Amino acid sequence: KEEYKCDTVIDAEVMKKITQQIITNNTTRGFEIAAIQTTDYLIDDNSYREIKGINANKIVARGVVTLIPKENLYSVVALLEKNGINVIDVCISPVADYYAYKNKQYDSKNGTLINIGSETTTISIITNGIIVKSSII
Repeated sequence: KEEYKCDTVIDAEVMKKITQQIITNNTTRGFEIAAIQTTDYLIDDNSYREIKGINANKIVARGVVTLIPKENLYSVVALLEKNGINVIDVCISPVADYYAYKNKQYDSKNGTLINIGSETTTISIITNGIIVKSSII
C-alpha cells in the first residue's frame, strides 16, 4: 500500500511517479522486482481500478510486487549473455502465462491457471485479475 500526494488530474506522468515510488519503497536487499501489479487505487475513500483523468489530492495504490532472488536471476542472465543472447527484459512464467490469455472477462473472476510444461507445472491462483499465489510443482 503506497500513498502519493499529487493535487492534480491523474495523467501518465503521475502514474509513472506512483510506480517509481512503489519500486523505491519495495526494493529489498538481495532481490530484484520482477513485476508490479496494481490491484486498485483509493481516492477520497473511493476505490478505483482505473484512475487516469480523475482529479486527486492524494492517491493510495494497493497491489502485488513480485520479487526474485538476485542470485537466481543474474545466473540465468549471465548464462544467456555468455551464449550471445542479449537480455532486454525478464518476465516470470506465471505473469507471462496470465497475459497470454488475459481479457476483460478474467479481470473480474477468480480461478486457477495451470501451465503443464515438459519438465515443470506452474499453478497460479488469480483473484480479480491479480496473481495472488504461484507455485511450481
